[in-house]
Amino acid sequence: MRQFKVLASLLFSALFLLGCNSNDIVGKLAPTNRVTRAQADVRLLMDGQFEQISEHLDPSLRNEKLDANLAQMRKLFPDEKPSSIQVIGYHYRIQNAVRFDDVTLQYSYPDQWVFVDYTTRDGDDGVEVVNFRADPLPDALEHWNRFTFAGKGPKQFGVLFMAILSVGFSVAVFVICLKTPIRKRKWAWAILTLVGVMQVNVNWTTGRLGWLLFWIIIPSGTYSQIPYSPIFICASIPVGAIVFLLRRKRLAAEADKRSLEAVNLA
Repeated sequence: MRQFKVLASLLFSALFLLGCNSNDIVGKLAPTNRVTRAQADVRLLMDGQFEQISEHLDPSLRNEKLDANLAQMRKLFPDEKPSSIQVIGYHYRIQNAVRFDDVTLQYSYPDQWVFVDYTTRDGDDGVEVVNFRADPLPDALEHWNRFTFAGKGPKQFGVLFMAILSVGFSVAVFVICLKTPIRKRKWAWAILTLVGVMQVNVNWTTGRLGWLLFWIIIPSGTYSQIPYSPIFICASIPVGAIVFLLRRKRLAAEADKRSLEAVNLA
């Protein structure tokens, strides 16, 4: 029994750690030279140095609307110094042997926030900017996408209730499994009780629902969030726990029968 208690402790500790996240990790993963270049071009944008920006833009972006587009982006930034500049996203991809790096930044002011998306491409003539845009944000993303009950509707609460119910049921059956005499592969049955099949998920910020018909997950209800991104609550059908309950009496009877045979032989 002790080994199963240890297994349970390790399992739930791992699940807890998987649910944790740190916003700082994004900034640490992004290459410093890419972040520095993005911030330098934003600085040029704030200062109205559009010609210097255009020098390293991809030719497809240099058109008659460029100055007007940059001027429109410039209006999003207040004249004051930002209270913070955060790297809120980074990824790169290799396409046709060419590397693309995408850096997303959040500029925070006392009552205003600006989202910047900046993509570069490594070419034979050096690094070129293939995407540079800025958009206003209603709030700081870490606050906008926080977990709160305020302003949430039936979709969010419905999926949250199903996730709690599913996990609670799985954990209860998991405990029952540990207390049930099972002759073989008890650890496999214990893990099976935590398995969920299919999934309904909800974006906690927007309330948008999603479905996955072919999906297997442990545990049967999850909470996940990438730094600065919306929280997703997911609920699955606790099929593993249901299967165990249907087989429990037979498994216990087989274990009792083996124990009785062992006693008779003795």
